[in-house]
Amino acid sequence: MKGILVLCVFSLFALATIGVASAAWSVPEMSIVGTVRLGKVDGRIVDVSVRDTLPPRDVDAAVSHGGRALTLTLPAFNPEFTVWAEFALKNDGTIPLKVDCVRVNAPPELKIKSYGLGRGEVIGPRDSTGPFGFEITNPHHFNQECEITVTIDLVTWLD
Repeated sequence: MKGILVLCVFSLFALATIGVASAAWSVPEMSIVGTVRLGKVDGRIVDVSVRDTLPPRDVDAAVSHGGRALTLTLPAFNPEFTVWAEFALKNDGTIPLKVDCVRVNAPPELKIKSYGLGRGEVIGPRDSTGPFGFEITNPHHFNQECEITVTIDLVTWLD
């Protein structure tokens, strides 16, 4: 009989403890003050290579704006001259990145076709992806030096 009494008292004590803990946890108002650091966001353009059709011409390529923009300086070139600019994207940060937007600023006369790169491309932390590139062709009537700027907006993959 004493064993049953001890078991009943122990059960009531356990239920009371659970009830008090539940009531304390479900307070209608709770606030947490602090700073959460998710990591470092740092992506850039790397491994740029430029090649063109014969006869070869000097095409300058420069990365700027913290590694987020690629500028190509094309000389005055022959009709139907084609340039291929390839590059990779590297994530030096600790958070996965995603390509949000790719903007190309170029004379409207040039034919530009991109390959391998699109909105939503994800790059893991400390990883690189590519190659991506652009094929730029000069139409018959355009024969002047020009600049083409490719800007890539990278955001965290949660955005």
